[in-house]
Amino acid sequence: MILKKTRAISKHTIMLLFTFITIGPFYWMISTSLKQTDHLIKMPPDLLPIPINFHYYVDVFTMVPMAKAIVNSFMLTFAIVIGTLFFSSLAAFAFSKYKFKYSGLLFAIILSSLIIPQQASLIPMYVAFSKIHWIDTYWPLIVPATLLNGYAVFLIRQFMIGIPDDYMEAAKLDGSSAFKIYYSIMLPLCKPVLASLALFTFIFHWNNYLSQLIYINSENKFTVPLLIATFRDSYKLDWGRLMAGATVSILPSTLFYFLSQKFFLEGITFSGVKG
Repeated sequence: MILKKTRAISKHTIMLLFTFITIGPFYWMISTSLKQTDHLIKMPPDLLPIPINFHYYVDVFTMVPMAKAIVNSFMLTFAIVIGTLFFSSLAAFAFSKYKFKYSGLLFAIILSSLIIPQQASLIPMYVAFSKIHWIDTYWPLIVPATLLNGYAVFLIRQFMIGIPDDYMEAAKLDGSSAFKIYYSIMLPLCKPVLASLALFTFIFHWNNYLSQLIYINSENKFTVPLLIATFRDSYKLDWGRLMAGATVSILPSTLFYFLSQKFFLEGITFSGVKG
């Protein structure tokens, strides 16, 4: 009994330790954004922001167009999420429920795209998009993300494989077309994995600084990551405004997670993907 209690205490102690390690950077970010200017680089640092100061948040929304950047980020990210869910679920439906010539080869090619680093394709894709005058638009960010997402196809396919074919057979007997089976049967049954994929996609592309930096030049089209980067220049780092902007930037992802967490674990578990 004593050994069992010792193991339980040790287990919970380790879990608490990792919890503090995880939330520590977030706490320090929020704390720094609420400190007075003369306390930002104080040594030893203050653990609590006393007195609490909100003027960095005011500056973030008054000195730079943060509201416009948030709207731009939402428009871009939601377009990518919707496009990814639609095109990837269509491809996954075909690969999981239909057998056609070279289906295995095509799926292998899609999976092979996962091993290609994003940086390796930046230059050729930039050259290609510049020839069709897509630079300084959102299209270079939306089109590749929605049409070339091998991970999304794999994740949804793994979930659809676990759905019995009896549903499709019954629908076919009722005269349903393939597309009707897809949107009336498969999509409702795939809500958990679609919610998980939407969360992954939203978080990744909301924070996808590199691609946005490459393709977006106009300040009125800046997203939140690009705008936050302007708080840093060659001579100084504006810690207060930078931490306030970073705090604002994580709020949508956090909210999205809490709204979709009901389906999140179920979608990952039944897709056969483990962390």
